[in-house]
Amino acid sequence: MSTPLLEVRDLTLRSGQGRVIVSGVDLTVGAGETIGIVGESGSGKSMTARALMGLLPRGVEVSGSVTYQGRELLPGRRGRRLHDDFAMVFQDPFTMLNPLMRAGRHISETLRDPRGRRLRGAAAREQERVRLAEVGIHDPSVADRYPFELSGGMRQRVGIASTLSCDPTLLLADEPTTALDVTTQAEILALLKKIQRERDMGMVLITHDLGVAFGMCDRIYVLYAGQLVEVGPSAGIERRPLHPYTQGLLDSEPPADRRLATLTSMPGSVPRASDVLGTCPFADRCAWVADECRRPTPLRRTEEGRSTACVRIGEIGGELARAGRRQGAAVPAPAERRDDLLVEVRDLRKDFTRAGRTVHALRGVTLEVGKGESVGIVGESGSGKTTLGRCLVGLETPTGGTVRIGDVDAGDYARLPGRVVAALRSRVQMAFQDPYSTLSPARSIGAVLKEAIRLNGSAPGQADGSGRGRPGGSGRRLDGEVAELLALVGLPAEYAGRKPAALSGGERQRVALARALARKPDLIVCDEIVSALDVSVQAQILTLLTRLQRELGVAYVFITHDLAVVRQVTDRLYVLRHGQLVESGATEKVLDEPEAAYTRTLISSIPARTEKETQP
Repeated sequence: MSTPLLEVRDLTLRSGQGRVIVSGVDLTVGAGETIGIVGESGSGKSMTARALMGLLPRGVEVSGSVTYQGRELLPGRRGRRLHDDFAMVFQDPFTMLNPLMRAGRHISETLRDPRGRRLRGAAAREQERVRLAEVGIHDPSVADRYPFELSGGMRQRVGIASTLSCDPTLLLADEPTTALDVTTQAEILALLKKIQRERDMGMVLITHDLGVAFGMCDRIYVLYAGQLVEVGPSAGIERRPLHPYTQGLLDSEPPADRRLATLTSMPGSVPRASDVLGTCPFADRCAWVADECRRPTPLRRTEEGRSTACVRIGEIGGELARAGRRQGAAVPAPAERRDDLLVEVRDLRKDFTRAGRTVHALRGVTLEVGKGESVGIVGESGSGKTTLGRCLVGLETPTGGTVRIGDVDAGDYARLPGRVVAALRSRVQMAFQDPYSTLSPARSIGAVLKEAIRLNGSAPGQADGSGRGRPGGSGRRLDGEVAELLALVGLPAEYAGRKPAALSGGERQRVALARALARKPDLIVCDEIVSALDVSVQAQILTLLTRLQRELGVAYVFITHDLAVVRQVTDRLYVLRHGQLVESGATEKVLDEPEAAYTRTLISSIPARTEKETQP
């Protein structure tokens, strides 16, 4: 590569207490090049990007060298952003967009005429139109809409247009497609690539989605606990990783083309960077750890363009490659199970009226769920997936059609007697995408679970004869039932004393499942519950769901935009588009032999993965 656009050397970040957050990171980005920074939550990816942007939280100290086009940036630059050169796209466009400002204003507010004055009137409107068109929005009326009036994909496009309005030469994209469905994700990624080529921008893509990283990036930087553990061309890393952690990430990603008997996940979690200085940070989770791994393990060059921090790669390279290939065995699809219906939905319709306009969220959807069965619902944003799930748990009242849960007409909870509603609440529970927003930050995990136990009477496996509605009882018994619930979802009993902020995303999702299980439900509606999780944590949660289904007989309605995930955990699949059912059937048949053109479009949007090399 010629002179880099951006060059980072020995970037180190420390908290106000002197604790290391990121240690000795080196990276380069050339004009027109895309690099990817991958790793689990807590690895330091976003903090590294924020350091480059000058957006670090107060109290975080940065050292090392960051040169942009040969110009040193760090001395005297803490907290200052280079508006004309760098720009950042965030995961949630609501983070970038002011909810009280129209879409077009987000773009034109930073534009200036040759005399440095802000653009106004017709000139501003014309620039809004041109820059919206650049991101694929050709409807000029979008400029007059507020963010809440736009879909997730449309908001992300407006956010990108706003970010690019300063004509940056380097773009940092922090998980820009994590919350998007597969087709919108493909569109946004293609859009970023197109704009990058046209502008010859450098790009730093931060993601935990390896399919996205391999499809978008020229080179990959694997970050773990604040340290780089592997660097190399994306194609080479995908085919033959040179660090056990990278292999672990690859193995944890569920394949889209087959269902596995067992999903692979790495044990444990990412340690604090300050706790693993002077050693291999991955040592405590590595199957190949040896005494020499307990000493400093800096990156070292192994071949052209490849570097690894694994000191044993020469010894274990063959085993590492064979371990990766062992993931591939597929299992037969499960038999359909609908003899004993739990949920029966017929011709379900749901309309919303917004600003005098009627939106048809569901248009005559029919669905069945058998006892102990796992049913998937997939489709793009706006397809009606979440609305359907909310109708099942009584959070929305259908406009028409019927919802039967067991022998109860559950279409309108408001018209049912209180005892019937209480029974339905116990039979059907919901787990949401963001467990943090559904857990009180001020209450301990134990208090949250005790409340759920009191509502139902007992934890799973402790039926009292009547099965439901037994009063709370003694504090000692409640503590025991909380411990039982935590054990059921793979968490230690001492977590009862912690608050949500002290837990990782995967741990919070386990708590949310434990709370749902406290009601001893027959059905859990899982709404995008793994979409924001790292691949390893995602695999842990999916394995947990499979185990709970096997042990407790609980049924699932699994709402997701990830087709690789839905293949692993569902027996049957329903495909929605614009509120209508376009295809349904056994999951394997729908994904392998789709009949609807829309289903084929969804499948074709999955980021492609190349086959692994057969030799280490």
